[in-house]
Amino acid sequence: MSLPTVGDIVPRAVTELAASDWIVEISFWEGVSVDNEKEIKSLLAETIAVQTVLVHVLRRLAKSDTNLWKAIAAGFDDAVSEVESVALQHGAEANSESTLEALRIVEIHRKASLGAGLLADTESFETGGKSEPL
Repeated sequence: MSLPTVGDIVPRAVTELAASDWIVEISFWEGVSVDNEKEIKSLLAETIAVQTVLVHVLRRLAKSDTNLWKAIAAGFDDAVSEVESVALQHGAEANSESTLEALRIVEIHRKASLGAGLLADTESFETGGKSEPL
């Protein structure tokens, strides 16, 4: 079974992010000026664009070198630790809604950047198996 390509994963990741970011209850927009609404939508579009570029660049780097794949994987681990640490430093619980959402987004980007077969690849690669990441 072949791993999904970044072309398979990124649209799903962007769709998930778009669904959570762009679909906003109408009550939110009540009282928001048209200029502010445009600004918010523009910032959301920019966020999705930057996230998409980042995923594609990380994916290309990860595919180019096994050591880069390991470094990128470790970077995602660091990101998870940082989100949890910042949440606790600011008095939020590690399972608060915003912390869980941030962790979910990190995991979406991890899978999109390193491949959907991340866990299987990591286990076999790190334990000396023949399978290399990606």
